[in-house]
Parts: sequence; C-alpha cells; structure tokens
Amino acid sequence: MKSIENKGKQVILDINKNVFTDLELVQIFELVVYKLGIKTISNYAKLNNMSYNGVKKFRGKISIDGINFVCDKIKPNNLPF
Repeated sequence: MKSIENKGKQVILDINKNVFTDLELVQIFELVVYKLGIKTISNYAKLNNMSYNGVKKFRGKISIDGINFVCDKIKPNNLPF
C-alpha cells in the first residue's frame, strides 16, 4: 500500500517537472484503480460472494474501452455525455 502511494507522489513530482513517461501514466491509472476499488464484474462477484448476473444487473458499472468494471465509490452518470 505504501509503495503505491510513493509511486503516486513520484509521478506527481515528475508531472510538475513536465517530465513523465507512459509508464508513469500507467502508474497513475493503477493508483486510481487501487484508491477507488475498481474491480471487473467477475472479480467483484467473487470477492463479495455474489452471482455474476446479480452484479451485472444491480451494481453501478463503468466502461473503459469496452470492458465493464464495478466501483461502489462512483455513482452512475445520468447525463447524456
């Protein structure tokens, strides 16, 4: 847990210096996934002892590049954009 937060701090420092790489952008994404607790539908169902279809139908989903994820911390966006 500490190493992820340390990576996040280092990436922020590099962004402020305007020197960052694709790897650092991936680390930002990993940090966001970690902090928000984003899981695939399958992993969420396994971790919470729920059925796949139950999660798919009754949990808020977000889609990233066509892959559906579940996150209890994010409320669904009802706006048309």
